[in-house]
Amino acid sequence: MDVIDFPTFGETYRMLVGRWQRFIPVKIGADERGFKLCRIQGKAVVKGGLPLYSLHDGRTYLSPKDGGSFETGWSLKIGLPKGDLLGHIPLGEGVAAGAVAGRNCGRWGTVERLAPHEVGGESLIEIASFDGGKYLTPARHLFIIGDSKPWIKLPIGAVA
Repeated sequence: MDVIDFPTFGETYRMLVGRWQRFIPVKIGADERGFKLCRIQGKAVVKGGLPLYSLHDGRTYLSPKDGGSFETGWSLKIGLPKGDLLGHIPLGEGVAAGAVAGRNCGRWGTVERLAPHEVGGESLIEIASFDGGKYLTPARHLFIIGDSKPWIKLPIGAVA
């Protein structure tokens, strides 16, 4: 989900994970250049009772007291280059998401059903793929990219 800008050429790309866990550069416009999406990997409480969120790209986000509460697995819209919070997307049915690891890596679609984990098991998410069909992926492989439609441009073949 990193944004790479080539000012010499006047082009900007977003790096997405495609099939077989390969990076795919997707050319984006000026409207998408100013943000990136980050998945919340972990959550902790620091001194003073403030929530601290660990993001998938190595960043940490310290939420102010009135900044709201987020959960692991949600996505945050982070402004570039400052790193300010522009929005968030909670995990739920109907959100746009995809698998970024595993057998279904690089397949994007809409979350149809959340299957909570059994004792000793792992939560599974059922996704209706934009290219047709449905698949299950573990919650740890899921990356949310939009509420009802994607907030980012997807690679060719993964049309929303």
